[in-house]
Amino acid sequence: MTTVCIGPSEVPLSELRIPWLREQIGRRKDDDHPVCVRIKVSEADVDMVFPCGACGGGGGGGRRLTPREEALAKRWRSLGLNTPDFPFGQLVAFLNGLR
Repeated sequence: MTTVCIGPSEVPLSELRIPWLREQIGRRKDDDHPVCVRIKVSEADVDMVFPCGACGGGGGGGRRLTPREEALAKRWRSLGLNTPDFPFGQLVAFLNGLR
């Protein structure tokens, strides 16, 4: 299962609506609050959290990544999602790739 967390809300990827996500991020930016989006992927060959924005902390779990995890991490980095001011369109592209 894959979920997207922003603030106190956690939504399954299958139920996520892009306009809602845009609104949540925009509201936080308008209120000068840091934006943190966490994408939690828990599947047979993937168990990772991908933080986007000002999430702080983080770091690896100390184990070797599976080939699929490595591919997802590479894509996440290549889309610029490992930066505090990540591009919204790239976040959507990453999420669509997980669907």
